[in-house]
Amino acid sequence: MSVRTEVKGTAFWITIDNPKRANALSVQIYEELIRAFDAANAHEDTIITVMIGEGKYYSSGKDLNPKEMATHDHANLDIEAGYSRFIRRIIMHRKVLIGLVSGPVMGIAYTTVGLFDYVVCADSTYFLCPFTTIGVCCEGVSSAMEMLLFNEPMTAEQALRRGYASKIFPKDEFVQKATQLVEKFSKLPKYVGSIIPFEYAGLKGAT
Repeated sequence: MSVRTEVKGTAFWITIDNPKRANALSVQIYEELIRAFDAANAHEDTIITVMIGEGKYYSSGKDLNPKEMATHDHANLDIEAGYSRFIRRIIMHRKVLIGLVSGPVMGIAYTTVGLFDYVVCADSTYFLCPFTTIGVCCEGVSSAMEMLLFNEPMTAEQALRRGYASKIFPKDEFVQKATQLVEKFSKLPKYVGSIIPFEYAGLKGAT
């Protein structure tokens, strides 16, 4: 298994555990993340879902290993890729979703973190979208174009100034301080978790 889950108090922790490949997201890992998000949604005693990467990287994005890319027919329009179902799980998640970005985050891992409710990153973290270097079409405006079109990284400080991240901790203290923050949030009344499904009530009919 490349995705670990653990319940700590009222927080459901999801850890991408593929450090040898910088937590790259393979087809298998997408499926494991989908199951983890479904389990977090169904857990009656949690109000927060936390996602973090094991090791130096949060995630280097989609696994582009040729063997990995050959695992399904990309030309088959009847096949819904794992990343599509994973993104839908994020959008439809009924708990407060916190991203603990302890290291570099790239590609789809970066763009999906933007869908989280609260993002905490280490001071050494950088965000990178290398889409144009691999021939992937991108779109965006202003500073987003700097990242998407010209592959310029966004530092943790820039992410904080731009409202992408909510808090920064020193790299050496990140896990400790981020865990303490989650524990603090976990003590909030359970009705806090009900805000999220109310906020996305108009999307509940989607599958």
